[in-house]
Amino acid sequence: MHNHLSLISGFKTVVLLLAVAVSACAQAPGVPPPWHSRIAADHPLVGRIWRASDGAFIGRDQLAAALVAADLVLLGETHDNPDHHRIQAWAVGRLVAAGKRPGIALEMIRADQQDIVDAHFRARPGDVPGLGPVLAWERSGWPEWRHYAQVITPVVGSSSSPVVLGANLPGPMIRAVARDGIRALGGGRVRALALDRPIPESIHDAVEREIVESHCGHVQPPRARAFAAIQIARDAVLADGLLRAADRAGRSAVLIAGSGHVRRDRGVPLHLARRGKTGAIAVLAPIEVRAGTATPADYAVAFGASRPPFDFVWFTPRRERDDPCNSFNKN
Repeated sequence: MHNHLSLISGFKTVVLLLAVAVSACAQAPGVPPPWHSRIAADHPLVGRIWRASDGAFIGRDQLAAALVAADLVLLGETHDNPDHHRIQAWAVGRLVAAGKRPGIALEMIRADQQDIVDAHFRARPGDVPGLGPVLAWERSGWPEWRHYAQVITPVVGSSSSPVVLGANLPGPMIRAVARDGIRALGGGRVRALALDRPIPESIHDAVEREIVESHCGHVQPPRARAFAAIQIARDAVLADGLLRAADRAGRSAVLIAGSGHVRRDRGVPLHLARRGKTGAIAVLAPIEVRAGTATPADYAVAFGASRPPFDFVWFTPRRERDDPCNSFNKN
């Protein structure tokens, strides 16, 4: 009787997973266009995909092939642009369609929430929409859960034991790093993240400049130095989350994070390299177009670089938003 019930239970699980997979395929969002964001939708770069290795524009199938060939795929975003999440969902879907079963690590889920994620999928296999509420997503400050649900659905729908990892630092640890620097992570953790070897001063300086500029000049040293320590710590921890996801999934993993975290020159890829992980990595960043630009090279200045610091850039319209400097000027 016990074996009979086990077979029935196993059969039900298989049926449920098949249903989830079919549902995921049926409901998978179409890759843009049409675009949800409309500002500068007629810009000549919108919808085009640029490859850094040779400066060429490529098609979606070429991009998909490059992502499939990589073991570690880093997908950037501007957090509040829904088209960027649709592009991420497309990319993850193409990996799964090619037969890969990657783990997925997310900046938007903290490492201390991992038990919640694992318990949810044990109790409700395939229930991606339900994960947001159990994580109290509406209070998280991130865009609506549905934007991220579409990104992880291909992974969850294609595996009976999906790997979905929270990769970000918990809030108390972020505050500790702001106060005490990288050493607040603890000696063992610092060594595991390869942060016991000094980060080049040029990296610190570049991160500080970016922080000052992104805060419209309202953050100055030494506060900018503290913010830079947080950024570097988070990049190292996100790299670790990606590697853990790959280890748990077998080999392949995807990181979902803001584009500033996935940049090749000083983001997560730098920390992967410091840990000896340099091959089979692909970085895709959806980037919003700007007026007065005509070529990908025009976007290098915004990143303080000689060229956009990603393997691939997918240009999108901009989302309408208030000028962030206005809020600083009011305070």
